[in-house]
Amino acid sequence: MKTTRFFYTMVLAVMAAGAITLTSCSKDDDNEPKPVEKTLVEKIESVTFSVTGTEKRIVIDGSDPITVTYDVKQSELASLLAVKKELFSIIGVEAPAALTITNVEGNAYGKLILTLEPSGFEPEKDYRMALVIKDEKATYTTEYTDIYVVQSVGVDPDERNQDQAESR
Repeated sequence: MKTTRFFYTMVLAVMAAGAITLTSCSKDDDNEPKPVEKTLVEKIESVTFSVTGTEKRIVIDGSDPITVTYDVKQSELASLLAVKKELFSIIGVEAPAALTITNVEGNAYGKLILTLEPSGFEPEKDYRMALVIKDEKATYTTEYTDIYVVQSVGVDPDERNQDQAESR
């Protein structure tokens, strides 16, 4: 009887130890916080004005739409950002002058191409602008770029000087 009792006690002890061993070794990953996905704007490393030829400024000639190109670091973001035109705005241009963003395109080479419609710009005045890209979590602002305003197309500089001389 003592042997049987001892045997049952040993079996119960082994079963209890096995149950504890099997349950204590499991890993519970549900308690770790999930990584927060960054927004497109948070992923931007840099956005810089793309110099065309030797021109290091934006040139406005009359009221014709202009194209301004920026280089985006994380080149794959350019086409993703371009889909969301509402993220973009222009700062730095003072009234009555204005630049309205009419189109945004992006390509696989990291080029962000904006079509802007100028209004109210006058020659011989200093203007600067910066591009702002803003979503619900982050804001990215480019460096300011100088704007050069050319006389309107179709106005002869000699005629303009004559008109000014006659008005004196």
